[in-house]
Amino acid sequence: MPLTRHIKEFKIKNAKLKIIRHSGFGIIPVILSALIGLFSFGVALAEEFNVVVKQGDLVFQPDAITIQAGDTVMWTNKDDSHHTVAFEDASVKGSENIKHGGQFSIKFNKPGAYKYYCTYHRVFNMQGTISVK
Repeated sequence: MPLTRHIKEFKIKNAKLKIIRHSGFGIIPVILSALIGLFSFGVALAEEFNVVVKQGDLVFQPDAITIQAGDTVMWTNKDDSHHTVAFEDASVKGSENIKHGGQFSIKFNKPGAYKYYCTYHRVFNMQGTISVK
């Protein structure tokens, strides 16, 4: 009797994993084998990184981070003052005004160095760099 196979897709944080189940063998060993293979080859999953403006500080913390292509950076304003995230590279769309408690995020898909600053506080050297590998 020929083996039949069923294909199911599972999404694990931006990585699709196809599981093939042959009747008579059970799905559990196949899933375990697929997961072991997935992680042993070092599949990179997208991450989110946080940059914060703390109360009374006119700095982005941290002011420099290194991420992988496909990762997202989230800026959070915990200061009473309003801030922005503006990029020196005009092709990268920055934020509008970020009020206290507000957030802005962007996904970086292209490798490179992205320098940014707060338009209101650039004179105080409020700037940072995102390095995308």
